[in-house]
Amino acid sequence: LLDEPFNALDEKSRFRVKEIIIEFQKQTKSTIVIVSHYKEELMDMIDELIYIENSKVSIVDIKWSNTFLA
Repeated sequence: LLDEPFNALDEKSRFRVKEIIIEFQKQTKSTIVIVSHYKEELMDMIDELIYIENSKVSIVDIKWSNTFLA
């Protein structure tokens, strides 16, 4: 679980941390949960997005661009 891992980083550091997270995930084949208020900063590194707003959950399958609402 990573809670706002890019929040206090400059652009160069943010890019490097993203690379480290992606490489770690590839090596370990682990599921990584990243909490963020800015989904745009995650879009290039995620397979699935779980979006919560007003107690409603939306799951977006990034690979296939399907949206499911629960």
